Amino acid sequence: NVHRDSVKTSLVVTVPVMPVYAGIAGGSNITVNLDPARHLNIGFNSESYDPVNRTLPLMHAWSLLPTDSTEPITTSNQDRFVFSSALLEDNRDYDVILRVRSQAPGLSLRMATATQRIRARENAPTVAISSLVNARVDASRRIVVEGNAVGTNLKLSWDVLSGNLDLADSARVLSAVDQPTLVLAPSALQNGASYTLRLTATNRLGLSASAAIVVNTNVPPGRGTCAATKVASQSSLLEKVRLDCSQWIDPDGDVPLTYEFQ
Repeated sequence: NVHRDSVKTSLVVTVPVMPVYAGIAGGSNITVNLDPARHLNIGFNSESYDPVNRTLPLMHAWSLLPTDSTEPITTSNQDRFVFSSALLEDNRDYDVILRVRSQAPGLSLRMATATQRIRARENAPTVAISSLVNARVDASRRIVVEGNAVGTNLKLSWDVLSGNLDLADSARVLSAVDQPTLVLAPSALQNGASYTLRLTATNRLGLSASAAIVVNTNVPPGRGTCAATKVASQSSLLEKVRLDCSQWIDPDGDVPLTYEFQ
């Protein structure tokens, strides 16, 4: 008789599990331009996915931290990461870190991480100069030119592009030239002349902007005459005089003319 022993064989098949993918839209590096005048929300979208399970969403864990620190500034567990630009400092780099984890049942813990570098840079300042009330100013009166600059840590400076005006002359210039408003003394400008004034603002990064305004001074009326004639009076203690002015013209065409006797 021949005896045959039964043999049992076990076969173990290992199937590799595909990893999850973590990604942040926009690439690995972005630049955020900061606007000192207002704070905006900055949003980051996840491009992460689980190739094994498309049904259950991935769990997201976002964090924002400076590249020279390990302490997060803000965190979120939402699918989309949103924070205010007020959290960023100009001329500083940050990392947005995304960690995702699969929720697929029956599989080992699968995680992935993605990082996006943020370069926070301040925009160039903006400069504006308010229009003058009159197209031609009266040089015999004080003249105020109002400028405005928007930005942080700005250095301001006025200069003269055209016209005979020395801003270092304190007798003619009543304000500091590093202030947004320029005040000129009466008679600082000549009659019938044109001046171009410029305000420049520069931030600490060296970014600058400027605005200019043309100031035209009025020409006083001329070519006319005034004559005085005596007028008969009923009182011997009073002497009346009649003043008559005629043929006065304004070279700039600012009419009608008004007269004032003092």
